[in-house]
Amino acid sequence: MGEKMSFKQKLQVKKESQFQEMLKEQQQNQKEQQELQEELKEHFDEKFLMAKQNINAVEIPKLIQRRAQQVFSKYHVKDIRDMGQNFINLYQKLHQGEKPQDYLTVDPFISSFDIKKDLSSGANDYIYLRDSKLSKVEADALAEKKRQERVQKQKENREKTEKARQNSRQDDEDIDELNIDNRFQQKEQTNEEIIRKQNQENPNQQLLKYNQNMAIAYLLRKLPGTYAVQKRIINEIKKRLPEFQPTSFLDYGAGLGQSSHIINEYYPDLKKQILLEPSTVMRKLGKHITQDIENNLWVDNLARMATIPNTQSFDLILCSFVLEEVPSAYARQLIIDTLWNKLSKNGILIFISPGSPMGSRFTHDVRNHILNNKSESDPYIIAPCAHQGKCPLAQNKETWCHFEQKYYKYKKDVFPKKNTENNYGTEKYSYVVIQKGKNFEFDIDNYEEIQQLETWQQSFSWNRILFPSIKKGGHIILNLCSNEGEYERRIITKSHKEFGPKGYKELKKLNWGDFWRFEKRIPNKFRKEGLRGKRLW
Repeated sequence: MGEKMSFKQKLQVKKESQFQEMLKEQQQNQKEQQELQEELKEHFDEKFLMAKQNINAVEIPKLIQRRAQQVFSKYHVKDIRDMGQNFINLYQKLHQGEKPQDYLTVDPFISSFDIKKDLSSGANDYIYLRDSKLSKVEADALAEKKRQERVQKQKENREKTEKARQNSRQDDEDIDELNIDNRFQQKEQTNEEIIRKQNQENPNQQLLKYNQNMAIAYLLRKLPGTYAVQKRIINEIKKRLPEFQPTSFLDYGAGLGQSSHIINEYYPDLKKQILLEPSTVMRKLGKHITQDIENNLWVDNLARMATIPNTQSFDLILCSFVLEEVPSAYARQLIIDTLWNKLSKNGILIFISPGSPMGSRFTHDVRNHILNNKSESDPYIIAPCAHQGKCPLAQNKETWCHFEQKYYKYKKDVFPKKNTENNYGTEKYSYVVIQKGKNFEFDIDNYEEIQQLETWQQSFSWNRILFPSIKKGGHIILNLCSNEGEYERRIITKSHKEFGPKGYKELKKLNWGDFWRFEKRIPNKFRKEGLRGKRLW
């Protein structure tokens, strides 16, 4: 008879069997999604499926939920909820207060704090200023509280400075052993030192100092929404650029590395994944979350990549929810320039920011900066813009360009929810996808030429639906970013037969972020065919 297994061996066998069951369930879900897509193709037009860019509420992968459950099980539920609430309060301080504004009247990449400081007299036009009237007792108590916080902060800064010096000495010893090319190392480290120095000079930035509690709070409150947004955008790239097959991927500001799960799903043949995250605590937790993904490598800064072969350029670069945590406008611009220079020819840069007015302004600044500083490359806007010109909402003081994505929260066995808490959440975001070079060219005004292209190529001439469509009896109102570079409103009714017998029915299924693929309808009295003539389109 064979030897009896020990308790640890039995536990290991049980974990492996559970892991295999999760993989089988995930493969089954992917198979069901493919069958659903094939079924949709039978009932709807191929162009409609391409126009439908929105995806349903995104569920966090089983592998991430399993690793998250292992982390949450080490803490009390109430403590984790408090961590998450504190994290959200700090995160909102980076975005609260800014109004929709004319982006051309402020400097690029400037923060709300700098706007308030530079325009102290007229800052009310850009920032929601709060004037509170406190009594003398309340004011004295508040001043004493701030003094104590300042003393405590100075003490913590001294401790962190001493710890940073020790880490710096250790880093220098490690770098000396690796025999890196001195010129490349000096150039990359200079950028890191500039950002670090400006971070110390600006007290309003880097509010999110990621310690262990903040990393766990990020896992609870921020990871699900970030994962859903990243999957929504990469899904659009996969649909609209089927010939794009990247071999290398860089995630700048990787957080907990959730993007590697998405990349592994959409591009399984990817050979190289670099996840860059400066926070030591976030890297440690991220390695735990991504331990089931192969071929990914964690680094803390760009200088470390000098020791890794074949990391001079990347086919796909992701920078999501990063710039709002960077200390200065110069540092933000420096990051964008560095990432653009590391992008290979015909590569794609994905930039994502929160769906706040400040986040939308940062997205506009990134788009504008790359388009206005063309060198040898020829940048091409893939999404969300339907054109290559100036943003029509850049000078709109009533609204801003942003979108939203639904996602399912953690299951009850991973982290319990309150009775009043919903099973899903929504993440608002602003984004831009830019390709370094054009895959093809076409005349936007030549309707016949566009119709001869493939469906994914035609999608680059379609209009983008901004904001939720207004659906009423017999007609639907759309707010569009048109392929002519204008922000316009169109009214579509059931009587518009040129959209086909199923056109109006399909339109009711389109929403915020999808495409409107039909040309602008010309009123009867202005048509070439005459008032009663048959329409030519």
